[in-house]
Amino acid sequence: MAKEANEKQSFTGVVSFIFGLLSLVFSIQLPLGSVAGLLLAILGLIFGLVQLSKGKNSWAVWGIILSIVGAITNVLIFLWLAKLASVVVAKMQELQSSGLLSGQLPQIPTA
Repeated sequence: MAKEANEKQSFTGVVSFIFGLLSLVFSIQLPLGSVAGLLLAILGLIFGLVQLSKGKNSWAVWGIILSIVGAITNVLIFLWLAKLASVVVAKMQELQSSGLLSGQLPQIPTA
């Protein structure tokens, strides 16, 4: 009976570990993966903290570590993608204002 209670108690630690690991895997799936990875990291952190409140468990500790690393990775990748999108939009606007995107050839000055 005590073994079943202990296994049930460690379940949230294992879930925390899995969610933390999945958050890292999803961080490399661009661009929607970083949003899903961030949600998984938050859930993994919650499950890990719940497990630690019940009793220390190595699964929970690793789950918390992976969730924090996953959250940081996902936020950094999301910010990088936002910066990349702003650069692409700026370049597209620059090309459009120069007439290169309108199908016209630019005027070449003659000497």
